[in-house]
Amino acid sequence: MAPGSGSSSSSSSSSPSPQESSPSLPPSYPPIPLSTSIILDKFTPPTPPNDKITLRFTPIGSTPGITPNVLKISGDRTMVVISQFISKKLKTKSVHLYIQNTFEPNPDELVYDLFRLFKTNNELIVSYCLQVAFG
Repeated sequence: MAPGSGSSSSSSSSSPSPQESSPSLPPSYPPIPLSTSIILDKFTPPTPPNDKITLRFTPIGSTPGITPNVLKISGDRTMVVISQFISKKLKTKSVHLYIQNTFEPNPDELVYDLFRLFKTNNELIVSYCLQVAFG
């Protein structure tokens, strides 16, 4: 065995390769640019404010209207509160609520979240009926 070949094999096995010594992120997590990381550090998710949110109620079909048809409610309330309010006004046990005549929100959905996503003219339009109207 030649002395030069034995020493080269021992030196390559003792020194780690550059890829092994530096930690790397998994391929699904690319590095974040510095400008983005600075903004993300300062970002705090919005919390539901205690400010009042304007709701406009519109009946669907032959469902009777309620008064008042415009109401202000705290943003940290859930849709259950609105459902109970309309049920009480209509003197019925159940009512179906729709946001902009499109979908029926979950009962535990916050009014603030729906308002933030689906507001029209700075108010949330909530349609209601006694039977299922859409779907």
